Amino acid sequence: MVQINFRIPFLTHSIHILFVALLQTPSVHAQRYHFQPAREWAIGGIGLVHAGVNIPIARSTQPLPQISPAPRHSLNYTYRPQVAHWSDGLIAAGAIMIPAAVFSNMDVKAGTQAMAVCAQSMLMNLNITKTLKHSIRRPRPLVFASGTPPDLVYATDARLSFPSGHASTAFCMATSLSLALRTYEVNPSTRHWITGGAFALAGTTAVLRVVAGKHYPGDVLAGAALGTGIALLNHYLHVQR
Repeated sequence: MVQINFRIPFLTHSIHILFVALLQTPSVHAQRYHFQPAREWAIGGIGLVHAGVNIPIARSTQPLPQISPAPRHSLNYTYRPQVAHWSDGLIAAGAIMIPAAVFSNMDVKAGTQAMAVCAQSMLMNLNITKTLKHSIRRPRPLVFASGTPPDLVYATDARLSFPSGHASTAFCMATSLSLALRTYEVNPSTRHWITGGAFALAGTTAVLRVVAGKHYPGDVLAGAALGTGIALLNHYLHVQR
């Protein structure tokens, strides 16, 4: 099996390609987001129904059955709880960074509109990610690491590896922020610095999840693609050309 340290360059390269592709997407030159009451109620209603459906799906997820030590110890993964805590901190930093970046570069009305679309995207991403996690139930790499405490190995959370919720959340936040700043025609130099910082934070979060033993590279790449895609979809639903 290929060791985890050889997978990190591939992961960072893939994230870089995603970031560059987003920056090069042609601008729609919109002045603001457009809200239609019927559509917003529909999005909110679907979100509530989806959240309700997720409850029995989550409850049906059972802990892993007993795993013999030999297969666990034969795979080259290490559980690093401190690194996992760092990734949690980056997600929290992003949640603070987005409104700060938005309201420092837009007036109150524009900032509120941008944050409303960002919040919608985040809720959509949360629901879809949760459904996928509890439907696929892929064991996390830490399950196969020799030093992982048994209470973590046989916890329900140990079956929620795919896709990465941290990666989908981080990239949904970064993409939503980037598109909002461009939609309201924030100064390009300022916008690029903020967008670069947001995607650097998102990419670092994704890499740390792999290093921590919480996810495989494929988990975070899928999460990054999912979060980015949802943000793009919701942006184009609201953009006024």
